[in-house]
Amino acid sequence: MVIGELELVRVFSGEEYRNDIEDEKWIVATVFETHDIRGRAKTNARMQHPVRFFDLSKLPENIDLRFQDYIKAYLTRTLPSVCSMNILCEK
Repeated sequence: MVIGELELVRVFSGEEYRNDIEDEKWIVATVFETHDIRGRAKTNARMQHPVRFFDLSKLPENIDLRFQDYIKAYLTRTLPSVCSMNILCEK
């Protein structure tokens, strides 16, 4: 897979992105937007889940709360009318 030009959406970090399940882990996630994706993602033995893409209107119901935050940030930035209707808005 080759990904072209990227535009920063937002960086997520802080207390709400801490994971204490095994060892204490602090997560820093950087979300980018692109319209230039070529080829297919290759998987390897270390990947827990394959890379998949979803239509925004057909997202899985069991998305991790952190990923919901990432999607909300993207929607707020790119589709402000969605936020004005209080649908999937940022907190």
